[in-house]
Amino acid sequence: MGYKTAIFLTLLTAAGQQSVKAQRLQEVSFYLGSQGVSTIAKDYYHNLFVAGDDHKSISIVDSMWTSNCNTRPFYLLLISNMLVNADGALGDTLGVYCKRFIETRPDDIIDFLYCGNPAVNRDFIQHWAYQIAGEIMADRGENPVASREKLLSVALEKCKPENRSKLEFFFSRVAKFCV
Repeated sequence: MGYKTAIFLTLLTAAGQQSVKAQRLQEVSFYLGSQGVSTIAKDYYHNLFVAGDDHKSISIVDSMWTSNCNTRPFYLLLISNMLVNADGALGDTLGVYCKRFIETRPDDIIDFLYCGNPAVNRDFIQHWAYQIAGEIMADRGENPVASREKLLSVALEKCKPENRSKLEFFFSRVAKFCV
């Protein structure tokens, strides 16, 4: 990860720590008609380009930290779809973002992954867990078990009580990939 990317992620994390209530995923037509959703995001949803390690895809990923709690679930849906086929540089970038997101906004991702909306594929849980585990395993300075437990502890501190059991279950999925 480049120096500029690390600084950018730090700034996004700081900006994303404000307390904003998570919203449930609405019908996709709501987002496609919203001026609050970028044209790039709408184009990706309509398969007008393939996600890659490029400014378009990264702008969508950056939007997971939007202060607009009404549009954030749509960006999480798009990012989750990116995770399905992510590899190479995009996969590495997504891993960094996913780990930072669960660390700083655990309720948003737990509410999204476990919302019960049919648009949210149950496999998204596995894809998020895989990306986060990959980041944990890439951290050569710390034992993966200790690193995972530390990340869970930080996320639990920021998590609503009603989401804690789901967060712990999610981390059991992460643990399966940390081998």
